Amino acid sequence: MRIQPDLDHDMDRAAGPGQPGARRPVAAGLLRAGVVSADDLVNALAHNGREAARLPEILRTRGLVGEHDLLLATAQSWGLGMVDLAVTLPDPRLVDAVGAKACLRHGLVPWRRVGDVTVVALSRPEDFAGLRPMLEALLGPVCAGVASDGDITSAIHALRGGQLARAAERRVPLAESCRSWPRLHRAPRAMTALALGLILLLLAPIGTGVALVGFSLVSLMLIVGLKVLAMLAALRDQPPGPEPQGDGDDPAVSILVALYRESDIAGRLVRRLARLDYPAELLDVILAVEASDHLTRDALSAAELPPPWMRIIVVPEGE
Repeated sequence: MRIQPDLDHDMDRAAGPGQPGARRPVAAGLLRAGVVSADDLVNALAHNGREAARLPEILRTRGLVGEHDLLLATAQSWGLGMVDLAVTLPDPRLVDAVGAKACLRHGLVPWRRVGDVTVVALSRPEDFAGLRPMLEALLGPVCAGVASDGDITSAIHALRGGQLARAAERRVPLAESCRSWPRLHRAPRAMTALALGLILLLLAPIGTGVALVGFSLVSLMLIVGLKVLAMLAALRDQPPGPEPQGDGDDPAVSILVALYRESDIAGRLVRRLARLDYPAELLDVILAVEASDHLTRDALSAAELPPPWMRIIVVPEGE
C-alpha cells in the first residue's frame, strides 16, 4: 500500500467541506518542476484554445509529459495522495457498494477504508466535489486520492470483469438477442450434425450430393445479389453530412477496434491507426481483445502503442 504524501493529512483536507485540497494549476507545477518547457506549454495552450480538451491531457497525449509526472503534479496541485492500484487492488466490497458500472462511468474506484473514511481513487480531482454527495450516501465519509485512468479501469476489470461481461451479454432484451439461438459450434451439437450428415451420405449419396450442390449454388447467388445491392447503394446520392464545426468545437472521438486472432496484422494496424489525422488529445482508440486470444495480445504488446490515446482492453470470457 502506497499513498503520497501523508494519508492522514490528505483525509483531513479532502474530507472537509469544499474541494479536496488547495487548488493550484497543474501546468504551472509541471513548469516549475522543469518537466515541461515554456515553449511546450505555450504550444499546448494554443491547442487548448482550439480543441475541447484539458491542458494536462494535451501535454500528455502530445508526449510533452509522462503519465507519472502528470499524476504527481495533479496530486500536488490538489494536495492529495497518489494511490497505487497496481500494488494493492481495491476492496471488492467497496466496489460493489458503488457498482462496477458506476465506477467506470465516473472514472473512479473506492480503494480502502481507513478508519471511518473511504479513500476513493480518481484521475480527475476536479470531479470529486460533484461526485461526493453520491459517494457519501453509499460509503459514508470519503476522501480523494489520485490514480491513472488505466489503473482504475484495470482494477475494476480485475475484480468484476466477468460480472460486467455477463451484464453486457444480457443488456439486449431476449426477444431481440441471438443468445437463445442454437449454438451449432458447441461439441455435442456439432458431432450430432456431423453424424447425421454421414448417415445421409451413406444412405443416399447421389441425393445428398445434389442437395449440397444446390445449397452451394443458392448461397453463391445470395452473396452475388448482396454485392449487387451494395454496389447500387454506393452509386446512389449520399445524404449530406453534418456541417463542419467551428474552431474550438472539435469533438472527442472513440474508435473501437475488435480483434480476434489477428496476430499477423496487429503491428501494421497499430502503425496505421497512429497516422490518424486528428488531434491526439481528442482521440480514444480501444483495441478490444478476447482474454483467450493470447496470440493477438502478445503481438499488440510487442507493438509500440502511441500512449495514451490507444489502449488495449481485454474482454473477459463470455458467450
